[in-house]
Amino acid sequence: MLSIKVPRWQGIQKPEGEMKDEDYYRNSVETKDELIEELNQENYEEVISNNVEVIFGLASFKDEHTVNIKTAEDEYNVYTERVFHKYGSLSLLFLQ
Repeated sequence: MLSIKVPRWQGIQKPEGEMKDEDYYRNSVETKDELIEELNQENYEEVISNNVEVIFGLASFKDEHTVNIKTAEDEYNVYTERVFHKYGSLSLLFLQ
């Protein structure tokens, strides 16, 4: 049986040197935001590659089979048999 030892994650470490706490925090937030943006883009590209219509807006459940989506321009009531809600920094509803 193959056994691999993975070191325990030590958390985010502040690099040694003269970096101020405020600069370190700002840099950490920017790095996190860039990573989230990249992952959201990858998810979006995967969804649209499957010929799926994407509607950006505020979604809420009207009943067990209807999702109400409000966009800046319009409002939609979409009937669906099943809904898959993908949680993350950007919520996605997959209607089927």
